[in-house]
Amino acid sequence: AFEVKVDLPGTKPEDIQVKLEADTLTVSVERKQEKTDEKANYLRTERSYGLFARSFVLPQSVVGTSPEASYEHGVLTLTLPKRVETKPKTVQVKVLAK
Repeated sequence: AFEVKVDLPGTKPEDIQVKLEADTLTVSVERKQEKTDEKANYLRTERSYGLFARSFVLPQSVVGTSPEASYEHGVLTLTLPKRVETKPKTVQVKVLAK
């Protein structure tokens, strides 16, 4: 199997989008963060937004119908199984002595 690991610290699992279209795997996350600091005489609010997207072209040997994903400690791990290659058939040749 192929294993793809993507570091996404501070990201909620429900914000991660994984798409597998034809031979392209795309991982994307839209981060939305709001921080409010309130004191006696002022209120400060900071908002930061950002989009992260990364695409990978996969080899023909990847089976795209059964990918598995897990997210632990800020690391997204995608496991993509390989196709079972057809092995060449070996034929035993009999040599007859005359």
